[in-house]
Amino acid sequence: MRKIRSFFSVLFFFIFGMPFVHAQEFTRFFLDTAEIQTANNLIREPSGKLWLGGTKLPLGADELVAWLYHLEADGEITKRIRFPISGYQSWVGMELLDNGQVALVIGQRLSTGITENWLALVDSTHLISFRKIEGLDNAILDDVNRTKSGKLLVCGFRPGPDPQGNNFFLTKVNPKTAQNEWIYEESLSYTEHVSDAIESKDGTILFCGDIQNSSYNPYVVRLDSNGNFIWDLIIATPWNDGSQTIAEDSIGRIWLVGESSTSAGSMFDTELNIISSTGQLLWQQWLGSPGQDAAFLIKKAQQNGFWVGGYSNAGSNGIGPISPFLMRLDNSGTSLGEKFWPFPSPSPVYDMAIIGDSTFYFCGISNTVAYLMRRENPVLENVFTVPVLGLRKIKNDWTYNRELQILQGPEMAKNKVRLMDLHGRVLIEKVENNALIQLKGIPTGIYLIHEMDLEGQSRAQLFRKD
Repeated sequence: MRKIRSFFSVLFFFIFGMPFVHAQEFTRFFLDTAEIQTANNLIREPSGKLWLGGTKLPLGADELVAWLYHLEADGEITKRIRFPISGYQSWVGMELLDNGQVALVIGQRLSTGITENWLALVDSTHLISFRKIEGLDNAILDDVNRTKSGKLLVCGFRPGPDPQGNNFFLTKVNPKTAQNEWIYEESLSYTEHVSDAIESKDGTILFCGDIQNSSYNPYVVRLDSNGNFIWDLIIATPWNDGSQTIAEDSIGRIWLVGESSTSAGSMFDTELNIISSTGQLLWQQWLGSPGQDAAFLIKKAQQNGFWVGGYSNAGSNGIGPISPFLMRLDNSGTSLGEKFWPFPSPSPVYDMAIIGDSTFYFCGISNTVAYLMRRENPVLENVFTVPVLGLRKIKNDWTYNRELQILQGPEMAKNKVRLMDLHGRVLIEKVENNALIQLKGIPTGIYLIHEMDLEGQSRAQLFRKD
């Protein structure tokens, strides 16, 4: 029986591994002696050749392993790279270095339950080196981005005891030595996660992620080049939100994309945020369809604005399988049009590469097979709509005056206000129309402001006293 299944799996690979070509467009599917295969990352070299990598579940196995292919421009595999580790593996990410080599990070969970993280250097012919990155044990990592100097920003989370749950985790790694130069790890609430990190134009570091506030909300942080904290921002909404990718425009504004459960149910809409260089929320908008919509990628356009990629089931009135979409934004965040490519099976997109503003590569998983697609000059249409909530009016939330050590809140109608630490201890409780809370004598740290009105409606906000 195993031989029959293996035969059909190999046959499936040869059938679906062939391209469906129209002009320079193609879609390739990969199921390389595996039961499930996912493409998490892609890189396009200046030569036009591609790197594609992710995880797969080999036939007859019960643990995922990492895989990496070098491809021709049309998606044909020219080299498979294998890694000298066993056991459960997780794909973190990869970047192209100045010398043409690719640096990638892979997680390995040992039989003891400990997760180690490894740095590989490869070229188009072989694996050059494979070294453990010290200091990253038990970090569950999600992404890799390159700095201008060729270092790697590697992010995710690490389980921690303070206070509990997951901690934000970001490290800067030298790919030449596989050594970390610094680690930023902090716990503000019970569940935290860094989803993306980039180097800003001024050399500082920006990262985005999720934090458990009154719900799950986007979180943005700026660090200096040595990983020291500068400012942070919690983007509070009444829904569960996931910030996925961060970018910076030519005037230093920070763009954040992700998804938000604006329907207060299982369906998500794409959420866009624009933040000032000093951490002030400037603008928000939600875009969606009757079904599921999520933006995972944002790339600068050659002209002004950005390209956003993700998945949706917009083309089937919200009832069909999720499939790739592409959206063009102008400098104000307004959509200039979208393109939706319906797949017959659920097909989330996990990475995208762009040539100019005309050629687009996407990768992900379609049902159980990895896919790579290339599209030329897509015709943009009005696929998504702005939900009823439209543009969000930015609320005047609680602000901390460092000089006066005063926490000031918005005008309220006899709201009960409590200042608590992260262990739930109430430090200050009062009823105010316009709350001013004096924080002299309160130690530096992370605190929670909780307020409740006469109808019992409440909200909470984390803030940092430094």
